[in-house]
Formats: sequence, structure tokens, C-alpha cells
Amino acid sequence: MSFMACQMTLFPLDTLDSAQIIGQVLAQMDWQGVEVITGEMSSIIRGEEGLVWTKLRQLYELAAASGRFSLQITVSNKCGCML
Repeated sequence: MSFMACQMTLFPLDTLDSAQIIGQVLAQMDWQGVEVITGEMSSIIRGEEGLVWTKLRQLYELAAASGRFSLQITVSNKCGCML
């Protein structure tokens, strides 16, 4: 089983309520099966590679449903992968 870690930052566009939108998107996520560390400026998701990609896709779809956005991600199969 391959593990990976992903650091992500969601940037809602065309809004003054960025924090509220980010909070709503993160609250709607199903994080089952992955470890999530949420920080002030970014979040880290780590776990089995296929599941992390699935969660990123879910996050993308929820963010898109909330409006225009930019999502910055950094992925690694080494750094931050220890569970």
C-alpha cells in the first residue's frame, strides 16, 4: 500500500467571506480513512494514496459548488507520509 501526504490551501475568489466558505467546504468533507491536520493557512491530508486523491477530488467538487476558487496543492510520497 502506497501512502502520500498533501498540503492544500483553498482560495475562494470573488468573495469577502473566504473564511466562511473554506469552513463550509471543510465541514462538508467526509474525512473517513485519512488523517487531516487543519491549520490557519493550509491543511494536510495523509493516508493511502488512492484515498487521498479521492478526498482531493471531493474537496474540488465541493469548492466548485461554492463558487470560483483556486486550490494550491503540494503532494509527496515521502515528506509527511508517516502515520
